[in-house]
Amino acid sequence: MRASIRAIINQYSAQNPALVVGAEQTLPGYAGLESAHVAVDPALAQLWLIQRNDVYRPHLVRMMAALARHETTVLMGWHAARTDAAWFCVVQQLLTNPTGKILIVVTDHAAGLAAYRSLSACVADLPAALVPQITLVHEDAADTDAHIVIATFQRLHRALLRDHDTAWKPFWSAMHSMVFLDIQLLSGIAYQHARWVLLRIERIRRYHASASPLCLFTATPAANIDVALKGLCHDAYRIVPIDDVPTPPVLAVDATAGSSCFAEAAGLAHAMYQAGFRVHIVLPDVCAPRIWEYTKDGVTHGAHVVPADVIVYAGTPLDGWARAEAMHGGALAVICVHGNSVVHQFLTHYGHADLPLWVCDTTNAYVNTVHVLAAAAEIPLLAREVQQWTVEPLVNRMHEQGFVRALANNVLVPAGSEDPHAEFDLYDAIGLPATLHYAGESLSTRASATLYERWLAPRMAIPPWLGGMLVIARDIDAGSVTIAVDSTDRLTIPIRTTRVTTTEPISAGTRAGVQRVAVHDALVGMREWHAGEWHDTAYPDAFACTWYAPAVWW
Repeated sequence: MRASIRAIINQYSAQNPALVVGAEQTLPGYAGLESAHVAVDPALAQLWLIQRNDVYRPHLVRMMAALARHETTVLMGWHAARTDAAWFCVVQQLLTNPTGKILIVVTDHAAGLAAYRSLSACVADLPAALVPQITLVHEDAADTDAHIVIATFQRLHRALLRDHDTAWKPFWSAMHSMVFLDIQLLSGIAYQHARWVLLRIERIRRYHASASPLCLFTATPAANIDVALKGLCHDAYRIVPIDDVPTPPVLAVDATAGSSCFAEAAGLAHAMYQAGFRVHIVLPDVCAPRIWEYTKDGVTHGAHVVPADVIVYAGTPLDGWARAEAMHGGALAVICVHGNSVVHQFLTHYGHADLPLWVCDTTNAYVNTVHVLAAAAEIPLLAREVQQWTVEPLVNRMHEQGFVRALANNVLVPAGSEDPHAEFDLYDAIGLPATLHYAGESLSTRASATLYERWLAPRMAIPPWLGGMLVIARDIDAGSVTIAVDSTDRLTIPIRTTRVTTTEPISAGTRAGVQRVAVHDALVGMREWHAGEWHDTAYPDAFACTWYAPAVWW
């Protein structure tokens, strides 16, 4: 198979001289390990035989043993088998407790749709009387009576947690298992949002006096996995490595596109698909219009790796998670089609660490405020909870500013007319993502408020450091950006001026301190890489924004 893939690459590059094939290596495969027996419901054993036609692997035995001891369990591995194992657990819990409810949490709506389709296909082969109701919570509606509920962190915030004592009360009273998929995507600000949502889920569970649920996470390996998990799991947890699944040898190929890395990657992927391979193109979602004409016949694409025979990267991969997932996830070949700009060359030679680093040690006052206010709206906030969460200074400031008020029994509830469950962006501390318009239509992917303020000015190339799309205009009132295909594949870097001011006077004679400051940013122009040279362009009017942060000064 790999010889056929190599032949297709050589043939395509011969017909398209713009694609120059470079380094190539073959990583060895792995035979896997087998386990003798797993004690599960007969219906699940039959389902596994029908759908997987595979033996039980040791990680399934370890996972079931850990869950039987009611341990928080983390399925950690590169292979898509971690999702298979999660569904194995879900079906087992469903058969063990048919009247109970199961919560599955995902990072975004696209992941929710993928989980819904995958799990629905998995349970379809159960006996008709055992097939559960599955619902994906979205903005319009959801089936509150479903056995299995799939939701993003935002939908948990806006629906299940907000309405825990009304529409969703039967669910919380019967919820006995929780599954959090691909938590490695919860990095930086998203990690902080997730920690707070988990704290709020625990409060709601105790309020409804439901039993402590089984808790299962799935993740890819990370260099600091223990640090990240301690913050999310709170209690003790057990890591179950998925290192026993057979994987084929992997052909890894680097190629450079003389013109557009998107066109060359899509053309090569199309050739692979025509030869009978399952092909997936990895690229930023915002760049999807660059390859639409090549993906109408069955080639899939997206920002994340999915199971496929051949994984093709359009542009140098910036995401260490996705690159490692591709190399270890069961693909026959992983092909990186790099651009020819100076930035692509730097990233190609810089490479990636063997294990990505999980950014999880940040804290943010804006994120804390969102979730403290929501928690107080769900169940009045007790003084001991404020102390346990170490947010006393924040809560005092919220009280002074009129966001919360104390009742007679000294518990805190929201004050004012603002919605305590207002929308938030999982990947940003403040503000909502901007809508992206292309060819008169709104794209499903959106731009974070930070990206909007600091990068998305007219004539800028996006995504940052890769390019491929061009900002045509932005509508501040509507919070939207109009983009188009940038056929020149320019790269741009914003030119900003920054001014920092203190929010309170500094006492005379003070030598050092910690204080919140205001950062006044102005996007005044851009530096453009095109035709092998850098060019600076100034904007007639600067795009200004102000944000606040704690600062140490001396």
